[in-house]
Amino acid sequence: MAGDQSSAWQPFRDLDLSAWSQLVSIRDRGRLSLPPAVRQRLPWLDEPGDCLAILRGDRSVELVDWKGHGERVVASVSERYRHLPEGERSRFALAVMDRFARLTREKSGRLTLPGVLIAQLDRSKRNAVRVVVWDKGLFLWDDGVWEDTKAERLRLLEEEGLI
Repeated sequence: MAGDQSSAWQPFRDLDLSAWSQLVSIRDRGRLSLPPAVRQRLPWLDEPGDCLAILRGDRSVELVDWKGHGERVVASVSERYRHLPEGERSRFALAVMDRFARLTREKSGRLTLPGVLIAQLDRSKRNAVRVVVWDKGLFLWDDGVWEDTKAERLRLLEEEGLI
């Protein structure tokens, strides 16, 4: 259920504190509340602030803390832009705008997703997004894409003789 923020349904919620997956509703005006299980795994989400959304080629979006990481990405991209020939700058700028977005994170873990992210993450128009913590990173996925790759993950359990 997309609206369920509790982790009580997951019997392995404490198995690996660097991993979590949960379907979460996108509410009015693109609001998304990160579940408590996600916030517990990523200490940088404890405080309000900004984060950088990085649209990835696998149709996921990685969210990183603005302080430090996001600021470094923006400085690096801006420096690269300054060294481009004049005729390549507009095309580069559009590519950068397609790849990055800045989001404001509230203390409650609520984010407001801009339209460009909603378009990437909710292609099925279900008003929900898959929130994934993986190796201490935070990712948002279109749930249909996430489900399409589930067989690969389940194959790991088959190899271990668990299913």
